[in-house]
Amino acid sequence: MAKLVEKFYSIMGLGDEIEELDEQPAEATHTSEERESAFARRSAERAERAERPAAPVVSLVTERQKKELKVVVCEPKTFDEARAIADHLKNRRQVILNLEKADREMAQRVIDFISGTTYALNGSCQKVGANIFVFAPSNVDISGDVANDELSAVRSPLAWANKG
Repeated sequence: MAKLVEKFYSIMGLGDEIEELDEQPAEATHTSEERESAFARRSAERAERAERPAAPVVSLVTERQKKELKVVVCEPKTFDEARAIADHLKNRRQVILNLEKADREMAQRVIDFISGTTYALNGSCQKVGANIFVFAPSNVDISGDVANDELSAVRSPLAWANKG
């Protein structure tokens, strides 16, 4: 156990100070000159350690994972944009789909198309607001629940989407 503590202190750069404390007898009296020289020596050692280059920091998130963590916000004006939205899902990006300004028929077609794409990719979808949906590929988990009562209280041109 003592070796583990010593190893920890040496990794943290405190090993020399611990050894100095162990070497000094408990009952020894030191003159002020000895204390000052010991203090100066420890200060010099600390400054020397501070000048050493720090160990490199390694990121736990790879570049590939950073690309996968992107969220795309889409507000399609026509059904033709649905294919581009589906491509985002195929590229494993989460999509927030805002259909508040879309007409009912076009919005329903887009939802059907993107829902089918999401299902084919083993993804998930969730309604987060009136005419706002989150579609996620299989590498992204959607957690949390929005109460249906809150959503139905908001008037929506997509009444079919408000049903549980």
